Amino acid sequence: MDALTCIKTRRSIRKFKDTPVPQEIIDDIIDCARRAPSAHNYQPWAFIVVRDQDQKEKLSQIQPWSFFMAGAPVCIVLCMTNTGTDFSPSNYLSVACAGENILLAAHAHGLASCWTYVKDFNNSKPEQKARKILLVPEDVEIIALIPIGYPDQKASPKQVKELKKLLHQEQW
Repeated sequence: MDALTCIKTRRSIRKFKDTPVPQEIIDDIIDCARRAPSAHNYQPWAFIVVRDQDQKEKLSQIQPWSFFMAGAPVCIVLCMTNTGTDFSPSNYLSVACAGENILLAAHAHGLASCWTYVKDFNNSKPEQKARKILLVPEDVEIIALIPIGYPDQKASPKQVKELKKLLHQEQW
């Protein structure tokens, strides 16, 4: 699949087949994630690959919108490491770029995925629950859960806003 087709056809899928995902594919997805752009090339990301069903069941209960984690063969936990800098929004944006690479690489491999955020600046409970389940140190932030597997549902085409409503030339 070429890059443009991958970008234009990727959809969030929340229902997965039981079919295991080969480790080589997961390794390639993580390899794609680590090649994402990052501010100052800090590369502030780290990844936890969760296959254990009990762990996925626990993660599916950390918040209402993570309920489908348990149904995926694999869950990639997207984390942000301490880069030694003060709070920097650019680190969060960099990790988000790595997350998008995960979603696109999974789609390119014929897999389904769905970005599910954990980091919530207004509610630390989901992140603290995930931290306890995954034994993540306090200096590492858990940004999102990304379940991955072979799709067990067909997604309809995404409705996107018209380009003319979003695009400005030279000035607003």
